[in-house]
Amino acid sequence: MMPMMVSVEAPAYVPFEPRTEQLIALRGRLRETIATLRPSQGHILHATFSGALPPGADVENALFYNLDGAGVFTAMRQGVRFEIDNRGPRSGVCYSYDTEPIESPFRCWEAGRPLASLKGTFAGRSLKLASIWWALRSTPNSVTRAGETRAPGEPFLMQLQLIGR
Repeated sequence: MMPMMVSVEAPAYVPFEPRTEQLIALRGRLRETIATLRPSQGHILHATFSGALPPGADVENALFYNLDGAGVFTAMRQGVRFEIDNRGPRSGVCYSYDTEPIESPFRCWEAGRPLASLKGTFAGRSLKLASIWWALRSTPNSVTRAGETRAPGEPFLMQLQLIGR
């Protein structure tokens, strides 16, 4: 049976181009372990990063893009949910990947007041992240403010579900 969860504690965050042998080896270990995850029908990949991110770094890059491995993206085939756990480990960082039912809630965050709503039409477009982002970015009124503006530094949760017809 394939593992359903992998968790790797590390002394540091893996950047896009790791420069030390230790970080290169860590990236390889993360690629290999994530590649063992195969969400079944109705399940998605749930990824969590715990620890400090470098200034300007994004959690999705830490969990997926910086690892730059085919197995990472194969594990997302059914869908993906990711989050940052601000509680973090006592030292270093922790990368956790799990498969779970699509309807499962976030583990570290709770939805609060709505900030915005998104509307986009993707007919005739490939459902890749770049094309979805561009459709939202280039369509007038595709992002509508839904309430009070978020305060500077206020954390937020974003949930996007694509429903095929």
